[in-house]
Amino acid sequence: MPEEIEIPTEHLHEEIEERAEERKERWTLYLALSTAFMAVLAAFAGLMAGHHANEALVERMKASDQWNFYQAKNLKQEIAVNTDAILKAIGPAKTAGTTATTAKTAGAATTTAMAAGTKTGGAGQPAAAGSRAGKPAAEAGEAGSAGESSAAAMARDHSQDIARYEKEKAEIKKQAEEDEQVSEAHLARHVPLSRAVTAFQIAIAISAIAVLTRRKMLWYVGLVLTAIGICFLIVGILP
Repeated sequence: MPEEIEIPTEHLHEEIEERAEERKERWTLYLALSTAFMAVLAAFAGLMAGHHANEALVERMKASDQWNFYQAKNLKQEIAVNTDAILKAIGPAKTAGTTATTAKTAGAATTTAMAAGTKTGGAGQPAAAGSRAGKPAAEAGEAGSAGESSAAAMARDHSQDIARYEKEKAEIKKQAEEDEQVSEAHLARHVPLSRAVTAFQIAIAISAIAVLTRRKMLWYVGLVLTAIGICFLIVGILP
C-alpha cells in the first residue's frame, strides 16, 4: 500500500503570517520617515521665524532712534524760532534806546565844549569845540546802524537754521517711517512661520502617539497637520 505524501504546510502558514505582519507594520516605517520630515520642517520654520522676529526688533529700534533724532531737531528748530522772534522784538527798541542815549551824551559834550570856548575868549575855539562835539553824534549814528545790521544778520542766520532744520526733519521722518514699514513686514512673515512651527510640533507629537498605540488614523491626522504647516511655511517665505 503506497504511503501518503505529506505536504509541510505548517512552515508555509508561519511564513505567510510573518509576511502579513510585516505588511501590517510597514506603515510604521513610513511614519518614522514622515516624522523625521516634520522635524526638519519644524526646525527650518523655527529658524526663519526667529530671524524675522529679530529683524523686526532691530528695525523697530532703528525707527525709535530716528524718531528721537527727529524730536531733537524739532527742539532745536523751536529754539531757533523763539530766538528769532525775540531778536526781532527787542532789536529795534534796543537800537532806538542806544541812539537816544548817545545823542544826549553828544549834546552834553557839545554844550560843555562851547561853554569852555566862551570862557577862554578864543573866537575860533567854540567852532573847533563844536566840530569835536559833532563826532560823538556821528559815531552814535554809526553804532545804531551797526546794531540794526547785526540784528538783521542774526535774524537771517536763524531763518537759514530754521529752514535747514525743517529739511532735516523731513528726511529723518521719512527714514523712520521706512524703518517702521520694514519692521511690520518682518512681523507679518513671523506670524505664519510661528503657526507653521506649532503645526509641525503637534504633528510630531500625534505621530509619536500613533506609533506607540499602533493607530494608523492618528498618523493620518499628523499628515494633515503637516500639510497645514507647509501652507503656513509657504505663506511666511513668499514675499
